[in-house]
Amino acid sequence: MPPFPTTIIRHIHLPSITPFHIAQSLQNHLVSQFLSYKASLSTPDPLAPPTPTILTFVPTPVYTTGRREHDSISAEQLAILKAPLSPLRKTSHNKYRNPEWAAVVPTLRGGQTTFHGPGQLVVYPILDLKPLPLPPSSQSTSPSSLRSNANGEQQARDEGTNNVPLYNLWPKGLSVRCYVHLLEQSTINTLAHWTLKGIRTSNPGVWEESGERKIAALGVHLRRNITSYGVGLNVNTDLQWFDRIVACGLVGKGVVNMRDLGEEIGAWDMSHGGKGQHRELEDVEMEMEREKGGEGRRPWLESLQRKNGVQLRGRLKPGIVAKTWAREFARGLVGEGGEECVMKVRIEDLDVPDALAAAYKKETEPWRNDWEDDW
Repeated sequence: MPPFPTTIIRHIHLPSITPFHIAQSLQNHLVSQFLSYKASLSTPDPLAPPTPTILTFVPTPVYTTGRREHDSISAEQLAILKAPLSPLRKTSHNKYRNPEWAAVVPTLRGGQTTFHGPGQLVVYPILDLKPLPLPPSSQSTSPSSLRSNANGEQQARDEGTNNVPLYNLWPKGLSVRCYVHLLEQSTINTLAHWTLKGIRTSNPGVWEESGERKIAALGVHLRRNITSYGVGLNVNTDLQWFDRIVACGLVGKGVVNMRDLGEEIGAWDMSHGGKGQHRELEDVEMEMEREKGGEGRRPWLESLQRKNGVQLRGRLKPGIVAKTWAREFARGLVGEGGEECVMKVRIEDLDVPDALAAAYKKETEPWRNDWEDDW
């Protein structure tokens, strides 16, 4: 078995529905911690390095614009985006299909206008693409010792060893291109857990097999190699919202979500003696080894074919998808066993400004009773 990774990756999943501006404020706070750390490196008393973090959440309806589109939306377009829309299906947060309104928010990410909302998992990794290596330490690197620090501070290897890279698979850090590839591959691998096939095309994002419908949008921002924004994966999103825009500026292309795609290909059907119609185990694993250089077998692959369609669909919850995505991303950073260094952290455990903590508590109150219990 490979040495246990010396890196901790915090995973913060905000349960249920979170107003987009709250999640964005939390992301900005986490990014500012990295920037403050980098600024302190030139001082006599530098700060401790922040922990790489994956922030996942399901937002209230919002259209976000890329940094090149801030001033290009007309008043007429804005009125269309802000018009009410009645959802196709009732949900836990809207049981009577009442009309919903979307906000329109400018962001610093690349790309063009896209939609985020209920049923979509938004993933924002916040990390340094060019981190300094970890110094030697007398701290143990067992899983228990790595997880014992509630703040997720880094632990290193045994005393007397050389400095080691923070990301085992990327000893010199990641280029922007490699980082985008990692986001895409983490999403593709996550889809495979539900027997769905995602692919890359010449266009950004992750697409279903035909290449005509996007299942996950990508848009990132970097400042001093610190990442923000990331992936919007359609789990069971109401796709009506996308009818108002040319999603990501791609004319003639459509969108799809995991639920509908699974129904189309029969992934949720009961067949073969009660088992779902799954892709062959060997095919999935061979694809992953080709894409990621062969990181060993994943335990979940052995149990994949034992799950029937009802079980797979029952696991189609943003919180479970988020946990799966975070583990795949960690494997892409540190290699086999990387999923063991993902540490679940609640927003209540973070050192955040009091105003942000109070706003989060107040503005998520309407959905408090419908929070997912899927951790």
